Amino acid sequence: DKTPIFRAVATSTRPLYQLLRCINFAPRVHVQITEEGIRFAADHSRVMQGVAFLDKALFSAYSLNLPLSDDDEVVDLPNFQISLASFLEVLQIFGAVDVATRAQKAEQDPYRSNLRNYRPDAFSNQALGISGTCTLLYGEAGDAFKITIEEAGVKTTAGLTTYVPELPDDIPFNREEMSFKIIMSSRSLLDSLAEISPTAPDKLAIIASKTPPFLSLAGSGDLGSSA
Repeated sequence: DKTPIFRAVATSTRPLYQLLRCINFAPRVHVQITEEGIRFAADHSRVMQGVAFLDKALFSAYSLNLPLSDDDEVVDLPNFQISLASFLEVLQIFGAVDVATRAQKAEQDPYRSNLRNYRPDAFSNQALGISGTCTLLYGEAGDAFKITIEEAGVKTTAGLTTYVPELPDDIPFNREEMSFKIIMSSRSLLDSLAEISPTAPDKLAIIASKTPPFLSLAGSGDLGSSA
């Protein structure tokens, strides 16, 4: 068989799924495969861009075999687009049995916390030593992007149609002239936006300060104002 351009194997899809879910706001995502990992970029009307990079360290095996051109020069890195929603759906197949089991236990025990609900217990596939792998494969330019999920003797293969990349240039962002940078819990930001949302604001004002409160959000609309 012909050696594929790209092949990677992961023993867990959770980090892959969690990273890619953060940029799931566009129908398609641009994929670029490099020697160091896979870059996924999503664009929404040139207003918002999201980039997720899956480092090769996330995989137990990672190989990129770029063919040579007629001039014995290495061809460009693989670039294409896929449906991110479909990719995330396939990744959720991995560990579906354990997820269903944990969900059932959570319904039976209302005091079971969310944190414990996501941890493998003594009877999970991970604890019992049941192996599982997720293989990503890209044969050659124009081929489908294939994902093979194998767990407990059951193998599932899905082929995602690849499209010609149409991602525009990155939104200009000069890190040297950055006015402020804030690292915070995403949950806190979500709660703040949820409080402002009922006023149906047309615009959201973001105010940063060197003194408390370091970050303020304000919005006003037909139903009132909130900050």
